[in-house]
Amino acid sequence: MPIFYSAVEVIEMAVQTEKAGKGFYEGVAKKTNNNQLKELFDFLAQEETKHQAIFSELYKTIKESPQTMPYNWEELKLYLAAITESRFFLGKDKAINLVKEAKTPQKAIEQALDFERDTMLFYNEITTIVAEKDRPVVTKIIEQEKSHIRKLQALKSTLSGLK
Repeated sequence: MPIFYSAVEVIEMAVQTEKAGKGFYEGVAKKTNNNQLKELFDFLAQEETKHQAIFSELYKTIKESPQTMPYNWEELKLYLAAITESRFFLGKDKAINLVKEAKTPQKAIEQALDFERDTMLFYNEITTIVAEKDRPVVTKIIEQEKSHIRKLQALKSTLSGLK
């Protein structure tokens, strides 16, 4: 049976997602011996902290003045539920388990790429529930997520000897 979320809950999920991402990146950065991976994952952990602060502000805004839901809110809730059931979302334990699974730099990068792609999809949908004035903020985060994917892909290529 699908789980349904309110707009406030969706933004709270974004905050929790950023916390989980930070935990994953910090965990891998601490355990890796690869300096390039450590440097990139330290940077990504800092980015997650910034995103968490931004979504926390959006959370306050939405909680104080609830927005009119999009016309297709029921369909959107189903889609968001499917995304958040991913193994990358919600919960510190999920981040810890992913760190344990990241036995090689390549595996850590693959997990990070999957996480960034899933969060980007999720944030694309969030743009439909935030006020028009807040959309540029979420769009900026989406652009940063794309940048993270490019950086991860570049490091993956470097470590694979493709560069």
